[in-house]
Amino acid sequence: MTMDASLRAVSSLQGLGVCRRCLLRVEGCVYSDKYGVDLDAPESAAGEDLVSCGLCLGLLERLGSTLEAIRASLSETRFLGSTYQLNVAQPVAVSFRHAILMQHLRSDDATRDACPGVVSVKDVLRWSATSVLDSLAKFKDDSETPVSVTVTCHYEGAVTLEMECLRKHAPDDRRKRRRVQEQGVQPISGATIQEVIDRSSADACLRIIGGASLVEHLGAVTGQSKVAVALGRSAIYLVGRYLKLQRGIPQAKWVVDDERRGDTSVEELVTEPIAKQFGASSCGMHAEGREDIDVRMLGQGRTFVVEVRDAERTTLSCAGVESAVNVACGDALKISGLERCDPSRMSSLQAHAEAHRKTYVCVCWSQRALAEADLVTLSNMTDIEVAQQTPLRVLHRRTQATRPRTVHWMKATRINDHYFTLRVSTQAGTYVKEFVHGDMGRSRPSLKSILNSPVDILQLDVEGLEDD
Repeated sequence: MTMDASLRAVSSLQGLGVCRRCLLRVEGCVYSDKYGVDLDAPESAAGEDLVSCGLCLGLLERLGSTLEAIRASLSETRFLGSTYQLNVAQPVAVSFRHAILMQHLRSDDATRDACPGVVSVKDVLRWSATSVLDSLAKFKDDSETPVSVTVTCHYEGAVTLEMECLRKHAPDDRRKRRRVQEQGVQPISGATIQEVIDRSSADACLRIIGGASLVEHLGAVTGQSKVAVALGRSAIYLVGRYLKLQRGIPQAKWVVDDERRGDTSVEELVTEPIAKQFGASSCGMHAEGREDIDVRMLGQGRTFVVEVRDAERTTLSCAGVESAVNVACGDALKISGLERCDPSRMSSLQAHAEAHRKTYVCVCWSQRALAEADLVTLSNMTDIEVAQQTPLRVLHRRTQATRPRTVHWMKATRINDHYFTLRVSTQAGTYVKEFVHGDMGRSRPSLKSILNSPVDILQLDVEGLEDD
């Protein structure tokens, strides 16, 4: 960009009420300190309508108040950290005006060379917000997870109505039509501005937006943009294993017909102490499979991943967090091996769950008195192919299907004539209860059909995952 072109570009905007910071932008000034608060426009007198720069819609014209809104939000934040991630979203109306400005400069040979050097409103906002963030001591604890600072700017004045002319010129898109049918007319987007104005010639742009010249669409506007600041933090992910040592605890909060089943859940027992330790807004837990409410999880435990959202503190040791969870859970549940992990670990949980062999131990009852030979028969059976229809007890919430499953081995041990314990190794996804009692013939074969006697299951525990 030549100096003459930039000066002519600035001169072409004279008389439009363009603020001093926007004139600096058009000149191509990339020195952030030049955009200081001493360039703020004076406040309007009482009773007067607020008039703002037509290029930045007041965002840069009154930059001091914009930065004060950011500073106020940051000074009250509960988040601690030495690093931050800044995101700035400018109003679509500012993008609209910027696109018109670029077309205006391109339309004249004297100002065309100024286009590449024009600084965006978003860049100036980012520079200025960065200086505010760097000046605060709030971020102070060498966090591995940065604080997310999102500055969103809104404008709802008349300029938004000017953009309506773009709708009929936007390229036809089947997905957009479907979205309109489902959700109603959507606001003009930055993508539409790019498709219609940025890719048009100056003459075509003027025909679209109307008027005698492009520059007349860059004049001052009433009102100004408003700023909202949202703070958060990227989620922290923790992986570990849990042992469920008591029955009567579902994996997640379970409500049937407005009535809660179980006083608590594995998820609540694990996540509530973790949220408290991290000062998190919330936590979510995902496990590698699940056991029924009346089934204990023993052995080495079941793998789980906890997503810790918007953590206030991030430098805690996993050993300390694990200890806090175990103290809070008492004799109901224990966790072990807690450590940080990547988010991808969560998506891989289900795949891992489906690949495991699982070992169960259960206490069973037979209506017929069993001889030792019956138990030997069970213990000698291997790789039994079982066809299991969706169990009656879950049919109300799962699709009816017949699933082939494999029972790899069994070990039956006598308690008395009618009671025995059974250790059984199965393919993941096998319904063990139904394999025992037959589920009214929906699980074939079953212990009921093998022993030729009604059989029921009294207790069931997950003993472990064989290929861990």
